[in-house]
Amino acid sequence: MCSFSCACNISIMWHVMFLLQGYHSLQSYRVAHVLWNQGRTVLALALQSRISEVFGIDIHPASRIGEGILLDHGTGVVVGETAVIGNRVSLMHVLLDKLL
Repeated sequence: MCSFSCACNISIMWHVMFLLQGYHSLQSYRVAHVLWNQGRTVLALALQSRISEVFGIDIHPASRIGEGILLDHGTGVVVGETAVIGNRVSLMHVLLDKLL
């Protein structure tokens, strides 16, 4: 689940559950990961491909991701097959609003 102790613009849980693409992509990854571990690799890769298309976040089903992950502004995030992300990690993108 998402941590509210960081300096994010997240104020209420329903906002996270229904609107944030990082949350949706992580939950979909977890389904794909289970399929991958069951040997249903084609279905897992098909789901991963759809997640990447819809959310712009590419997480390979064989990667290992812990609990309590926050993907803030997740568009363009790529997590490869051999990646390991531990528990309670926040992945943030640096966004620039203006050219200096």
